Amino acid sequence: MHEPSPGAERLPRLLPIIGPSGCGKSSVARAGLIPELARRPIPALQTPRVAIFTPGGHPLEALANVLARIATGDKAPVQKADEFVQVIRESGEQGSYDALRRIADALPGSDVSPIILLVDQFEEIYSLCDDEGEQSVFVRNLMEAARDKGGRASVILTLRSDFLGATTHYPDLNRAISGLGSIVPVMTADELREAIEEPARRAGQQIDAATVDLLISETEGREGALPLLQFVLSRIWEGMAQGRRQRSRDRPEPWRCGRSAGGRSGAHIPETFWAGQTDRQTSISCAGAPRRRHARYP
Repeated sequence: MHEPSPGAERLPRLLPIIGPSGCGKSSVARAGLIPELARRPIPALQTPRVAIFTPGGHPLEALANVLARIATGDKAPVQKADEFVQVIRESGEQGSYDALRRIADALPGSDVSPIILLVDQFEEIYSLCDDEGEQSVFVRNLMEAARDKGGRASVILTLRSDFLGATTHYPDLNRAISGLGSIVPVMTADELREAIEEPARRAGQQIDAATVDLLISETEGREGALPLLQFVLSRIWEGMAQGRRQRSRDRPEPWRCGRSAGGRSGAHIPETFWAGQTDRQTSISCAGAPRRRHARYP
């Protein structure tokens, strides 16, 4: 996300956030970047409206739904969403792909409050959507809106790195990812320690050193471990919030919660946990400075 200098080549207002599964991409975007833009807005995005969605199996419907909510202020604007879907599909059939740009221009207050579209789990257009025509219309509308000189729409997307090859089907998107993409690095042991300890400290609580060391050892260097860490921290926090301070062999309750939530790399956590991830479970996050990552407890 940037404001080009005068005379510079105008790049699309697109920020791809890339990394392996479970590395914290969604949290960087949702709990780090978006709040930071509110605290320190760039010149072209002083008072933006943010629309967050996942594409799912029907990305055009998902896009139309968030646009319709902004347009109407209604949480379930079925009629307006159907209208927007039709407009977007028709633009694709005509080969113009400018429907998103036109809708963004027409939204109430768009002259002072442009929209930021956060497309979380962008890889779903490949993994869940079987309609290549719908994929194409979706991608091309995003790119067209992000390139428009009016600046009424910007796009942030999170993408699993193992789907980078799939983006070659859309050269404009692939080049933008190559030139503008930001890779989420693996968290170090010190960053994991801060992510575990700092939110508890701010809440006036303390997680004992044995528990922290256990969680770090179970998380560090393990692909996809951050959502599992969030789950364990949530269990610990729930236990602390309920005032459970039982002791087991001189270990405080947080240690017992951590072990009961999965033990070695979450071996006992059921598959339904992975299938049931929700927005609320997006937790290990970058809040504030780019290198400061914090877990957000419920």
